[in-house]
Amino acid sequence: MISGRHATIRTALFIAALFLSVAAVAEKSAAHEWLMRMAMAVEQLNYEGTMVHMHGDQADILHIVHRVEDGRVSERIAAVDGPGREIIRHDDEVTCIFPDQQAVIVEPRDETNSKQSPLQGRLPRLEAFDERFYALDLSDDLHSAAGRATRVLVVRPLDQYRYGHRLWLDEDTGMPLKAELRNGDGSVIEQIMFTDIKIRDSIPPESVQTSLDTDSFQWQHATNASESAELAMNWQATRLPDGFRPIAARAKLAPGAAAPTEQLVFTDGLATVSVFIDMGPGESDEGEGVSMMGAANAFTAKFRGYMITAVGEVPVPTVEMIAVHMRPAGSGR
Repeated sequence: MISGRHATIRTALFIAALFLSVAAVAEKSAAHEWLMRMAMAVEQLNYEGTMVHMHGDQADILHIVHRVEDGRVSERIAAVDGPGREIIRHDDEVTCIFPDQQAVIVEPRDETNSKQSPLQGRLPRLEAFDERFYALDLSDDLHSAAGRATRVLVVRPLDQYRYGHRLWLDEDTGMPLKAELRNGDGSVIEQIMFTDIKIRDSIPPESVQTSLDTDSFQWQHATNASESAELAMNWQATRLPDGFRPIAARAKLAPGAAAPTEQLVFTDGLATVSVFIDMGPGESDEGEGVSMMGAANAFTAKFRGYMITAVGEVPVPTVEMIAVHMRPAGSGR
């Protein structure tokens, strides 16, 4: 009798554990599906709206128009306030217009670059998602953003080297209507949100053309990182936070500079850190240590007269580890 009762209890516990396991797998699958829906919506929908980007004490207001026609993507992002800067994208080419500097920079598209795309550059991507370092949680309840019903998707970091994300995704389309970057204690570091948005069947081509006269501006065509891949051999990180890897290297010669500054880019798939190395040895008045650049943390270190600065929207330990472990390739230490 006792043995039979114990067998019944064991069976019940097994069935309960099985149901919990199936439920966990289903929840995980649903979260991944919403992340995929978000990626498709932000790239493949026609939409127009006003977006606010809040970081620190600063708030930038942007007007965004995103157009898709026969598989070709065009986009115009214009600053509503300030000097009226614009970002124009046509497929894989991005044109950044700076009226206050009378300058235009044309460069290859980089979807992780938040300067090129204030929206897409701040969104986690499913293909780069690594479950060793992040967990996904999907809320069951409906919330609201920009006057539309949304589901909330949470990306939780699993160590101290990354920030988390909280995303409000449109229930009907998966379009991200609000996104927060959060640190370990849950406080908001950076936020982007649509105050209004219209998802359209089509958008006229003139809506994604610049409104500025740039004929007298100075034009600069940036070099694709792949054209300067040999630069990756100049410097290397002898230690990186788990999951981070180098993905690009390029060099830029600033006006009036005697030597170019090398830039290396590291990522874990979601977070990105850029390292800038002053290639002209010499003493600098700049100090070593931590600083903030908007929503990003920066850490500056020196090595044999070189100034090394790692910057990214990541916790301080991440930029510090990368900066202090940058060495010339082949130096051995």
